[in-house]
Amino acid sequence: MKRIITLLLTVAIIVCCFAGCGKTENDATTDATTEATTDVTTEATTEATTEATTVVEPITVAEAFTGDMEAILNSIVTRAIEIDMAAWTEEYEYYGIGTIECEPTPVDEDSCTSILGLDTDEFYALVDSAIESKPLGSWYTHSVVVIKLKDGVDVAETAQKIVMNTKPNRFGCLKPSSIVGAYTGNYVIFTASDESACNSVYSAVVELSALEAVRIDRENTWKNSGGLLIP
Repeated sequence: MKRIITLLLTVAIIVCCFAGCGKTENDATTDATTEATTDVTTEATTEATTEATTVVEPITVAEAFTGDMEAILNSIVTRAIEIDMAAWTEEYEYYGIGTIECEPTPVDEDSCTSILGLDTDEFYALVDSAIESKPLGSWYTHSVVVIKLKDGVDVAETAQKIVMNTKPNRFGCLKPSSIVGAYTGNYVIFTASDESACNSVYSAVVELSALEAVRIDRENTWKNSGGLLIP
């Protein structure tokens, strides 16, 4: 009887040993698998995070002008007056654009059709902002307009449309003798006045813009060259 009990105990001990070894192997395999999976996951996550957080440097596009719209308009008008006065060679007293007192006035949905030749929908779709330098006395046929177009707008096409569609009769019974525009970067600048003033403003734009300016001349089809500039 003792021999049988001893034999049974021996068998039990052997079974326990095998079970323990099997568990150790399973634990070791599980640990190895877990560690490998963790390494791969960590590496993939790190790589994805690195790619996601990589900072892409923005592409800097040169601006034709800097500053707010009124400052840009004033700088163009000031330089145009200097150019206009320097070109004055007549013996009698100077009476060019430097003698006209003007004030800056924003172009809005109420004035966009007459000044820019755009309807309200076109104005909101194409124009970021626009401002006009016009005389305090409405009888002067003189105006300088600066327009900043929205990103993505076809500047050349829109500039052509504005210069060709601005209304020469918006000054009243008198009309300007010339309308000359230019576009540079995403800006459009045009002048409705006499020929000398238009040329002076265009020259000022060429000088002050950081980018090349393209000139647009509108043919005088309204057959009126009697615009009043003398204050």
